[in-house]
Amino acid sequence: MPDIFSILKFSFVALCFLFALVTRERTRDGWLLRAALFLTVCADFNMVLFGNNLPGLIFFCAVQSVYCVRYASVRYAAGLCAAWVISAAVMLALKTDALNLFTVLYALSFVFSLTAVYRAKKYARPYDILTRLGMTLFFLCDVNVALYNAVPAHAEVFYVLLWIFYLPSQAVLALSAACHSCHAI
Repeated sequence: MPDIFSILKFSFVALCFLFALVTRERTRDGWLLRAALFLTVCADFNMVLFGNNLPGLIFFCAVQSVYCVRYASVRYAAGLCAAWVISAAVMLALKTDALNLFTVLYALSFVFSLTAVYRAKKYARPYDILTRLGMTLFFLCDVNVALYNAVPAHAEVFYVLLWIFYLPSQAVLALSAACHSCHAI
């Protein structure tokens, strides 16, 4: 049974998705943002509420793949798929367990989507700033997730920091949906 704080954190992420759902015009970019936020809710449902890390991590891989397509092109995302296949083949050859395999695939996905958002020239100001800020905060959250797992002596600090970055990242990304004129410039 999840504790009240887990329920509150999950509820905040779900509200960010609902905000994006009702505020975004019906563009390709809007649908991709909604898809990414919905998959984020699915990931958090598994990880935050029930501690099911593997399904949550698989959902987060999908989240970053959608963001990669949102910020770049399908061709760029195909590069991500190629990197996934090569990495998966190496990891499977090394007989890596599923959690470590998807951790590597997630890290690759995030590097691709973070790079894509900084290379993107498709958003007018201030929405370019919002998308970059949101993805940077998301990245800082994941750095703290990695540190939480790598440095158990300071796990409490990293746990607090990951939420300090994660919740604002989702709010900022959802706010980028409020734009009704995010057109290519």
